[in-house]
Amino acid sequence: MISISVYRIAWVVCIICAAALTGIAPVVWGQPERPVPPPLVDDATYRIIAQLYEYETAIPMDAIAYPLGFCAPLGSVSFSQEKIVFRALWNVRVPAYLSVPDSTTGPVPCVLLLHGGYGNKSSWWGDDGHKLAQRLLAEGIAVVALDAPFHGERVAGESDYIDATHWAPLGSPNATSHTYARSTMQSVVEYRRLLDYLATRPEIDPTRIAAAGFSMGAHVALLLTGIEARIAAVSAGLPPSAMGPSSVLIPNEAVAPRHFAMRIGTRPVQLVAAARDHFCIPESVQWLFGLVNSPQKELASVDTYHHMSEELIATQATWLGRVLTVASQ
Repeated sequence: MISISVYRIAWVVCIICAAALTGIAPVVWGQPERPVPPPLVDDATYRIIAQLYEYETAIPMDAIAYPLGFCAPLGSVSFSQEKIVFRALWNVRVPAYLSVPDSTTGPVPCVLLLHGGYGNKSSWWGDDGHKLAQRLLAEGIAVVALDAPFHGERVAGESDYIDATHWAPLGSPNATSHTYARSTMQSVVEYRRLLDYLATRPEIDPTRIAAAGFSMGAHVALLLTGIEARIAAVSAGLPPSAMGPSSVLIPNEAVAPRHFAMRIGTRPVQLVAAARDHFCIPESVQWLFGLVNSPQKELASVDTYHHMSEELIATQATWLGRVLTVASQ
């Protein structure tokens, strides 16, 4: 018995020494694993990353807009709705919905609504998401949303009818070219093209355009705001980061939200964490929030899991209404 105990102690000591030499932290039994903050890139490296999100503005947009013959019921809110299709990159046509409140005159603020993984642009006018669109429209704020690559109408043809539910885990031998990272980067450029289109719409105030997203959409919204100065404010609900379980969605530095969040500057920023979220864990959202340098930043928490809950929608809607109203004064 004594010799076995000695061997066990020696074995544990060897593991601790090896961990110290290799820089690997030993596991402490009975305690949860703490996420390790990933490194940050310097400004020179970030400028190289930012070039990946550039696009040729001279490419004809060939936008088509036509009124929809139906509007999903959004309580008592009255608004006009159009479907817009425009050219993005590689001759890809991107569909969008734009809703403008009827009760306002002159240019109005606008919020880009970015859906989560497995969602689509229609989510904001139905299911849980419609409550955010309804609240914003009721406050005189226009809303617009795209289908992300491999989502919604864009499953057909563009992605060989393979939608986001068939993505293999990133880094696995079965991973296809339709990866989350590719979709994220492409979405950023497509929303930049959407901003070009909105600049041609006289009913939209180009100085009061905000981005609001959930999960994957929150990720894209942070990248977009870091790259694009035309975004006046951003609300990111339950964003992934390179800490914790959601780090599986961050395969390289080009899509790491930390590099973009820390370069938003002084614009208003809201991050929302969910107390029971086991994927985009609260600790990772709090760490990401700490990198934001804006004096106009807010960290909110909702008592839910990874879900577009009514509490999350109310939190984002209230903040967006407040910052866009302040921006008009």
